[in-house]
Amino acid sequence: MPRLRNAPWLILLAACATTPPADLGPTTRAAIDQDVRRLLDTIALDLAQTGPTGWLPHFLPGDEFFMVVDGRVVFADFAEAEASCRELATTIGSMQLRWAEVRVQPLAPGLATFAAGYDEDLQQHAGGQLHYQGHVTGVAVRAGARWRLQSLHWSSPAPGG
Repeated sequence: MPRLRNAPWLILLAACATTPPADLGPTTRAAIDQDVRRLLDTIALDLAQTGPTGWLPHFLPGDEFFMVVDGRVVFADFAEAEASCRELATTIGSMQLRWAEVRVQPLAPGLATFAAGYDEDLQQHAGGQLHYQGHVTGVAVRAGARWRLQSLHWSSPAPGG
């Protein structure tokens, strides 16, 4: 049974109920869109420079963060994500992540969803390379002075699909 603390859709619903997207003016919507796109661009740069640990400054720290891959929860919170990224860094050096067809939906001040295609190459320390592609959706929140990811859901085409 899912833990209630990992149910950010309740926060999302509450935010939408108190501040409907229609109340956002075009200037605010454009600023949120630009901020979330900048966040995604910065993530790609950080991964290229530092590998898997480049994700960590962009995840919302604490129990609010979670990540799903192909319908399965892989990180229930930030602590799990941090441990996994640090472990992955022992075998993966750099990551080239390219976003495509990014769509940002501002929902409230400091809250947006996004969707994008992705194409990713992971360079292994041993010399091999892994390749992934698919689609990602997520929730971005403004935490203090910066935007962070509260949740991500990655999906990849099924083999032969």
